[in-house]
Amino acid sequence: MESLNGPHDISELFKCNSCGLEITKDELMSANQENINTNLDEMKQEAVKDVKSEIEKVLKNTFKDSKNITFK
Repeated sequence: MESLNGPHDISELFKCNSCGLEITKDELMSANQENINTNLDEMKQEAVKDVKSEIEKVLKNTFKDSKNITFK
C-alpha cells in the first residue's frame, strides 16, 4: 500500500500496488480490526509476562542472601 496523500490522518487514502484498491486509513483499520485486536492482545500478554519475569529476577537477586525470605 502506498499513501496517496501527504500528512498521515484518518482520511488518508492508500492504494494497493497489487490490485489497485483505494481505501482510506479508517476503512483499512476497520477491515483489519480483528487482526489488530488479536495482535494487540498478544503483545500485551507478552509484555506482562516479560515484566513479571524481570520483577521476579530483580527480587530474587535482591533477597538472595536473606534467610527470612524465600521464593518458590
